[in-house]
Amino acid sequence: MTAIAAAALDFRLPDDLAAHEPPEARGLTRDQVRLMVSRVSTNAIAHTRF
Repeated sequence: MTAIAAAALDFRLPDDLAAHEPPEARGLTRDQVRLMVSRVSTNAIAHTRF
C-alpha cells in the first residue's frame, strides 16, 4: 500500500450492508446502490449513489 496505511482499512461493516450478491438479487434496483469514495489527496470521504 502506498498512500494509506493498512490499519486505516480495518473497519467493521454490518453484515446487512455488505454486498454478497447483485442488488437485483437483494430486491434493489441499480440506482439504489451506494459507494464510498475516498480521495487521498484531500483526505475527503464521500458517500454516493450510482
